[in-house]
Amino acid sequence: MKAIIFDMDGVLVDTMPFRYGAMKKAIKEVTDIELDRRTFYLFEGMPINEMARKILELKAYYAKQTENMGLNIVAQKIGTRKFLFNFKQIFLEMKQIPELFKGVKELIHDSLEGCLKAVVTGSSKQELETIIEHNFGKDVFDVAINGDEFEGKGKPDPSSYIAALQRLENSFIPCSHSRKCISYQIKRKQNEMPH
Repeated sequence: MKAIIFDMDGVLVDTMPFRYGAMKKAIKEVTDIELDRRTFYLFEGMPINEMARKILELKAYYAKQTENMGLNIVAQKIGTRKFLFNFKQIFLEMKQIPELFKGVKELIHDSLEGCLKAVVTGSSKQELETIIEHNFGKDVFDVAINGDEFEGKGKPDPSSYIAALQRLENSFIPCSHSRKCISYQIKRKQNEMPH
C-alpha cells in the first residue's frame, strides 16, 4: 500500500462530543431549542448551515417562530454562531482536547510507516491543527485537508477526498501505474459528482 486517506472526526479522533457541544450552544442561543444528541448525530457531517436548517425543520421551528424570519436566515445565524466559537476555548472549558480512539496512534506511527498518509476533516484548520498536534505531533500526515478549504461542502460531497487524492498523487515517487490508478479514481469521482 502506497497511501491511505483517513477521515478525522469519528474515525481517528473522538471529536463528536465537542462538535455536539458547539452546535447545541449555537442553536440554543439563536432559537432556544434544546438539541438532543440523536438529532445531532443524524445530521453530523453536513455543512453547518445545511445541518442547522435540517434540525430546524425536524424540530418544526417554523411553527414556533416569533420573529418573521425565514428558516435559511435562522440557519445562517446558527452557522455563524457555531463558527464564531473558538474551539480551543471549548476544549479548555471541557478541560480536554479530543483524544484518539484506541490503537490509532500505533497504527499511524508504526503499522503505516513508509506509507503516505492524508487526513480529511470538515473541521476548521484551527481545530485540525490543535487536535493533530496534541495527539500525534507535527508532520505525521503528508496531506491535511480541512473544512475551511471546502466551505459549504460536506458529506456526501467527495471534493475534500478528491483533493487529498490529488495532493497525494503529487507526493508519489513517479510510477506510471500508480499515477494512472489515482488519475482514474479522481476522474471517476468527478464524474459521479452532481453538476
